[in-house]
Amino acid sequence: MRFLTSIMWIIVLLIIVTFSINNWVPITVYLWKNLVMDTFLPVPLIVAFLAGMIPYFILHRATRWSMSRKLTQAERALAQTQASVVIPETAPVTS
Repeated sequence: MRFLTSIMWIIVLLIIVTFSINNWVPITVYLWKNLVMDTFLPVPLIVAFLAGMIPYFILHRATRWSMSRKLTQAERALAQTQASVVIPETAPVTS
C-alpha cells in the first residue's frame, strides 16, 4: 500500500512540475489597496491548492486517530470480556 501511495505522490509532483514549467509567466496580484505582489502564475495556484487541502488533511488525520483509539479500546474490552468468561465443561455423554 505504501508503494501505491508513493507512486501517487510522484505522479502528483510530476503534474505540478509540468504545469509550473509550461505556465511560468509573470503576473501581478493586487492583494489590498496599496499592496501589490509580482509573482509567477504557479505560485498563487499552488498556495491556493494547499490552502484548500491542508484543513481537510488535518481533519482526516484527526478522525483517523480518533477512530484508531476507539478501535483499540474496543479490542481491549473484548479481550477482557473473553478472558473473564468461564466456559463450563460438560460431562461426556455415554450411551
